[in-house]
Amino acid sequence: MTVGIAAIAEQHTGNPKIVLSSDRLVTTQQQSAIEHEHPDTKLKTFGDELQHSNLAGIVAGSVGLGETLKNRIDANLLAYRDQNGEEPWVNTSADIASNVYRGIVQEKIENLVLSDYGLELDDLSKQHQFKDEFLNNILSEVSQVKQSIQQSMTLLFAGVGRHRHGIFQISNGDSMPRNDMGYCSIGSGSQPAESEFIKSDYKQSSDVSDVLATMAAGHHSAKNASGVGGDPDFVVVDMDEVFEIDERPVGELMKRQAKIAEEQNAVRQQILSEDVIQWETDQ
Repeated sequence: MTVGIAAIAEQHTGNPKIVLSSDRLVTTQQQSAIEHEHPDTKLKTFGDELQHSNLAGIVAGSVGLGETLKNRIDANLLAYRDQNGEEPWVNTSADIASNVYRGIVQEKIENLVLSDYGLELDDLSKQHQFKDEFLNNILSEVSQVKQSIQQSMTLLFAGVGRHRHGIFQISNGDSMPRNDMGYCSIGSGSQPAESEFIKSDYKQSSDVSDVLATMAAGHHSAKNASGVGGDPDFVVVDMDEVFEIDERPVGELMKRQAKIAEEQNAVRQQILSEDVIQWETDQ
């Protein structure tokens, strides 16, 4: 169980920001999936050599697949710069990340399924050459590999650049912008986390401190609902840098949220006990 969250802050200022946060619970791919608290953060920076965009992201799922994805995205961002003579904009960087994701999926399909039959991806377009039963068996195996990767690798990608800023959810090779809402979460705890943005009346113009409070509430709700990892890590991305929020204020945020939830529950119990509603069934 895990959750990663990203949200836009201070959008209408001269320096918009994106806040990202994640727990440290990861899945290690063994013969069976093993979940554990990783000592390192899941918040990653991308394209460190770029001058005009600051990019960061969260990979939910397998550690191995996440590292492969990050390394290849970094390489492709620099390749784009070198080939085009200019750096990719934030939305172009998200497209590059999506293409890398798609390439990893295709590679896994070829290695885990098609190579056993002496086939390549292009051969699947020649469906008339195969018997229906044979083709259906292969397509079923391909679908299982796709589903396994999608469950083991989801990227929440965000960036602030000279020309644009944005949040993107990348899964199964698709890049889905999340700028309309201004926030997005991934992982098994995403639903309770996102509900906190509705409760707090979140706006993209909110300052960073308010967004941090909402995201802390989201992590607290996700932890209670889904059993996700411990205290989260936070980073803030703006046009100048990607900087990490220190552990101490993060700990204070989570303690404050736990206290709020405890007091809210106490008030709820008190009201329920004092205001008993009498009712009778029809005879």
